[in-house]
Amino acid sequence: MSQGRHATPVKLAKKEREELLSLIERKTATQRDVMRARIALWAHEGHSNTVIARELRVSAQTVCTWRKRIAQNGAQGLREGERSGRPPRITQETRLQLIALACEAHEPEGRATPTLDEIVARAIERGIVEQISRSHVQRILQAGDVRPHRVQQWLHSPDPAFREKVNVICKLYRKAPKNAVVLSIDEKTGIQAIERKHPGHAPAPGRLRRREFEYIRHGTQALIAALDVHPVRCWHCRERRTQDDLVAFMERVAAAHPGKQVHVIWDNLNTHRAQAVWQAFNERHDRRFHFHFTPLHASIIRQRAPSNGLSGATRCKRAHRNQETDMPAIPTKHYATELQRQLRSLLGHEQIVTQAYGRHLLIKRLDDEEPTVVARLTELARNRYSAAFRSHTGRWEPLPGTGSLDEMAEVVVTLLQPYLQPDNY
Repeated sequence: MSQGRHATPVKLAKKEREELLSLIERKTATQRDVMRARIALWAHEGHSNTVIARELRVSAQTVCTWRKRIAQNGAQGLREGERSGRPPRITQETRLQLIALACEAHEPEGRATPTLDEIVARAIERGIVEQISRSHVQRILQAGDVRPHRVQQWLHSPDPAFREKVNVICKLYRKAPKNAVVLSIDEKTGIQAIERKHPGHAPAPGRLRRREFEYIRHGTQALIAALDVHPVRCWHCRERRTQDDLVAFMERVAAAHPGKQVHVIWDNLNTHRAQAVWQAFNERHDRRFHFHFTPLHASIIRQRAPSNGLSGATRCKRAHRNQETDMPAIPTKHYATELQRQLRSLLGHEQIVTQAYGRHLLIKRLDDEEPTVVARLTELARNRYSAAFRSHTGRWEPLPGTGSLDEMAEVVVTLLQPYLQPDNY
């Protein structure tokens, strides 16, 4: 009795079986690929076409067709073959010519980034194609991962000592010298201080966040910032970039790191190249500062564009006020010394001393026996103080207003001048 036609035997290599099993377990695999992989594995195990068709709920002819292809080509036979149909109007050679046309160097007086319409016009003019749509050109460029409309810029440094400077700076960035601090200092100038005229609307289900277009200009700002490389942290922001502002900022840097060697990495800005200024600054601080200049046309700091209509300077200034920057604490005694100097200058006598006590700066009047505490400043935020005086009952009575160290020193002198005069004055 005839047993019918025998099924084509299938033998898969171990690597092929592992790939097919992985394909079946893959959740993102298409249904047809999983079905073909199951046919191949069950055929390898010796099951008949009828059994495989019944289990997979497909026709026996389908199983037979794929079984033959697998037997001839292995797991590669599961792939789709070329189908009959109209031959492509744009040949592969023409596609390459269109890509080359889009990558041509622009003319001296022409457009640097050609548009799709210009590429179409040039292709027809040169006889590459008789006719083609801009969308077809776009699909060809996307398939070749060609984006002629995008430009990435670079800047060549003419500095003859480029390699030497880069090696020194990179060495400092990788590891700070022992008992030393590495700071990267830069300025960001001309940042627009913009405020939205009307408040925005929060997002909701099915609705995007909305923001009114109109805004208010508050001029421009310039930032002076230092990054402590080990570890990286934002130090401070300034609103101007004059030489005096930079020197005042560097005085804060010196006060924040007493007794340490400080390596400063900055660019070739005019305020950085004032040799006489920085030589005098270094002399005042025991020559602890070592200045390293980046190569010409080299940049230090890049930042993301500001969002929500606020300039980077405004955001940094707000963060500075709210103590959101992670600046190393300057010793409180430094502020006590500065406050004592200002009070003595405003009062015109030397019978006032100040003392740091936690976050308070105590103001004492020198008497015959011992100093008497008269007032105090309390730090609310960085360079933001409130003031209070000590009554005869020993209670602290607040003084009106808050402000910087300079402003509150004037408030204390204005309101408490009689109490700040020594008894034997």
